[in-house]
Amino acid sequence: MTSILQDRKGHLWFGTDGGVSRYDGEEFTPFTTDHGLAHDTVTSILQDREGHLWFGTWGGGVSRYDGKVFQRLDQQDGLAHDTVHHLLQDRQGDIWIATEGGLTRYRSQSLPPTIHIWRRRRPWRRPCLPPIYSLVKRGLVIIHN
Repeated sequence: MTSILQDRKGHLWFGTDGGVSRYDGEEFTPFTTDHGLAHDTVTSILQDREGHLWFGTWGGGVSRYDGKVFQRLDQQDGLAHDTVHHLLQDRQGDIWIATEGGLTRYRSQSLPPTIHIWRRRRPWRRPCLPPIYSLVKRGLVIIHN
């Protein structure tokens, strides 16, 4: 298991190396690439203000799920890299996507993502932990292991 989230309805979502599963308190419902997920290894889960679920994946970019349809965001759309480590929504509603190749900010009113802050020249090797990112008022602080 790589990530866990409880959504606003109380459902639990479990990211795994075999897709993502939703637990409604009685049964598990699996979602994989066969259902439209970008990649079967889910590394991070976020529920945004609108209630959409975002799944960061190991090699497939990001999938956004509205409860019916998966939409994909990847390098072809401007994502820094298709291996995603973490997802976060800030106070302004922007989605920050920490990837193997850097950090991307996604603004829902613009496609592709609007900025790319930092790009690492060499990829991190799994299971090595990537640097810790800290967003501060005047920029981005990167703390290396």
